Amino acid sequence: MREGRPAFVLVVGPSADPLERRAAELCAELIEGWTGFSPEIRTDLSVPEPAVLLGTPTSAPSLEEALRAGTIRLAGLPDEGYHLKRIDERRVYVAANDPAGVLYGAVELIERIGSLATGWEPFDPDIPLRLTGDLDAPDWDLRSAPAYPVRMTIESGEDPRWLALHRVNVSGAEGVWVGTGIDDGLGTAFRYVDGFESYQDLPEPERRLFRGQLRSRLQALRAYGVAPFLFFYVTGEPTRAIERNHPELLGPPVEYAAARNGAFYRPFCWSRPEVVRLFQELVAQIVRTYPELEGLHLRAWGFETRACYCSECGGNGPEGQEALWRLTHAIIEAARSVRPELRFILSGYDRSWWKDPDRRHLRRLPPGTILLRKWGADGEPTPDPMIPTDLLQAVEAASHRLVILSHEAEEVQPLWMVEAPLFREGVRRAEALPGASAIGGWTLQGEVGFGRFDRNYSARRNWDAGAAPERVFGALVGARYGEAAARYPRRGAV
Repeated sequence: MREGRPAFVLVVGPSADPLERRAAELCAELIEGWTGFSPEIRTDLSVPEPAVLLGTPTSAPSLEEALRAGTIRLAGLPDEGYHLKRIDERRVYVAANDPAGVLYGAVELIERIGSLATGWEPFDPDIPLRLTGDLDAPDWDLRSAPAYPVRMTIESGEDPRWLALHRVNVSGAEGVWVGTGIDDGLGTAFRYVDGFESYQDLPEPERRLFRGQLRSRLQALRAYGVAPFLFFYVTGEPTRAIERNHPELLGPPVEYAAARNGAFYRPFCWSRPEVVRLFQELVAQIVRTYPELEGLHLRAWGFETRACYCSECGGNGPEGQEALWRLTHAIIEAARSVRPELRFILSGYDRSWWKDPDRRHLRRLPPGTILLRKWGADGEPTPDPMIPTDLLQAVEAASHRLVILSHEAEEVQPLWMVEAPLFREGVRRAEALPGASAIGGWTLQGEVGFGRFDRNYSARRNWDAGAAPERVFGALVGARYGEAAARYPRRGAV
């Protein structure tokens, strides 16, 4: 930086992936916000002035040359890893083997510039910053890769740009999620697609608007390298239209105070073949309608699942468990018949639903399925996530991933500057368990008030296993409120 202005250009390769271009744009946007001036973005040509070159050897000839010369080192870096290197006052490389690595390398560059300007390390892009005067970079030579491959949020409506700046790569709560199974289950998912008129509660113009907004949302996430999963309870309550037009699909009424009508619900009868066929057709149409989807997040938990208590289904007893498994496998097969590479999240496996004592259903799931499990008893602040070792080993043997839901859950609130050390201790315990390589990551924690500081920490800890909460909090608090404020979390940290 010279006199508060960027003294360099940003360069991407002529074959740059859209995510690589987004990485350069993100750098330019942040620097413009800090200085009032945006660095120019160019294609990889002969650049005489100082430049930051972003890309892969495939997309940028200059990076291919640097790789051959040994200037940058990409061998051994996993997916999403990167090498940030400053050669001299004229060249900085942000290189990776894949476009996501370029994006996260650009985030590292932004963080390093912020640290140079403020002295706070790690620097979080959430920290407000105004750059003036001159700023010279040291000889950076940094290789980095994610500690966990699945860095997930399960809150709807997250800002895709914020997620990218905090290296979050999965959004697991797209679509409708109200947490009740009433409007966020498969039984009301007909709104996501055209047709199925006799099953729909909403008029077509309203559904068309809804579909357009959802598609725009999914595209925005993809543009920032975030893989979107559409959320459903399996099966949740039926629409009113189904209750009116298709009673043959439903079992006998079940009393439940939180039902749509406040007294009881009519559950889908999972043992009826026509119910299974209906959901297969619906899911296949959803997958065809939204090619932007990475996968489907299927959740079965407690009363929200809406069990059928007919003599064939038997509620959540052995018959009902097997009926739900048959429906689940049928849904997965229907979705993969349209897109074989589609991925799945199963939330609630082997808790109140999806009981699987011999793990035969686990082994039948597509390789790479993400199983989402609550921390401890129900997400309460504790240093013990209570992960069964036999479950970890079974997940590992089946080539799946276990992600721990570690954010505030239902009525449980994280305790700012207390939760983070507990979280770190719980992660350390889990990493020492047999089968720990099956742990895919930890969802973000903390959504309200100062709990968002916990959120920043959990995002960073998913990438950097050595991140200490006192340093993260120190940077966030100190940059906003001064050095004296930053000393408090340092004293209280574990």
